[in-house]
Amino acid sequence: MYSYLRSSEKDESLELPPGTLRFEPAPESVRETIDMLFEPPTGNLAPSTRHAYHSAWRDFEAWCEERGRSPVPAPGAHVARFLVSRGALTRSTLKKRRAAIGFVHEELGFDNPAHAPPATLAWEALNEKKGLRRATGKVKETLEAGDVLDDPFHLLRERLLRERPDPEEPHPLLREGGPAPTHEAGPPDDVLTEEQRALVGELPARIEPSWDAASEAFRRAARDWTLLLAGAVAKLSRSEILRLRVDDLRVAGPDLVVVATRDPDGDISRAIAVPRPRKETVPFDVARAAAAWVLAAEIEEGPLARSLTRHGEPKGQPMSPYGFNVMLKRRAEEAGLDPGEWSARRLKEGPAPR
Repeated sequence: MYSYLRSSEKDESLELPPGTLRFEPAPESVRETIDMLFEPPTGNLAPSTRHAYHSAWRDFEAWCEERGRSPVPAPGAHVARFLVSRGALTRSTLKKRRAAIGFVHEELGFDNPAHAPPATLAWEALNEKKGLRRATGKVKETLEAGDVLDDPFHLLRERLLRERPDPEEPHPLLREGGPAPTHEAGPPDDVLTEEQRALVGELPARIEPSWDAASEAFRRAARDWTLLLAGAVAKLSRSEILRLRVDDLRVAGPDLVVVATRDPDGDISRAIAVPRPRKETVPFDVARAAAAWVLAAEIEEGPLARSLTRHGEPKGQPMSPYGFNVMLKRRAEEAGLDPGEWSARRLKEGPAPR
């Protein structure tokens, strides 16, 4: 595919040893082949992921062109140098860059250079550096719980728009379009039972405003808050909650959130219009809860109801029904409710969407 020549000199810009392959610029036909990888449908990639990967790949391609290199197949040291050059980006944005490089190489039948030792070492070093910077509070990107609990939603909206791999591509929570509402739920102030209000309202109250949003405690609280609130307001079954994806929630305006549900085959079955609280009531605002969760977990696609590692890192797969039951009972007990009386059925009590 890509043609190459053998270099007899050391490439100082990449710190590669003599004899390393020097790649010529990519032929136009190969560029077109790569562009086709990002045209729908692209395997199991969600539209937002496809756009983010394409933007990330264009950045890597431009970086290569500036140095007279072909971006594929790229050596691991090449990828390491690229990641270091983009070290000022947020961790989630760098992660997209790394994933896009691997995606293109694997789709074209090459080994993933992002997993090569030089690239892996660079990635780990960048992660450690960013972790230290967050711990010392020297970076603006640090998100604290107080930012979510106290800031008006329009500031959270700005953060969702700002921390993007591609600033021109809106976060899935803020995208336009999507399925038109087929059902309408009542305002949270009206449809939540007294016990549901106690269950959900206790979660943000237990969050310390000084917590780093990347902490295990905040991620668990934000996830549980989102799932229990969406389930209680939209009157979702446990299966519907566990099948929710990030792009199934959409802030459709200042006063409305649309929650789409899926059938067992993964197809949209309903789109429920959920009004935001009549007052700025933080505990019962689905938009605020969802923003807290996706910002803390740094997720933009895939399951919304994710299981977490013991360190609070989100996994790629959804929670199990058993895991959801355990979480629900634990949160009920923390709210002073009898955990033995709580199951997913209790979340559906109250007026159903019309």
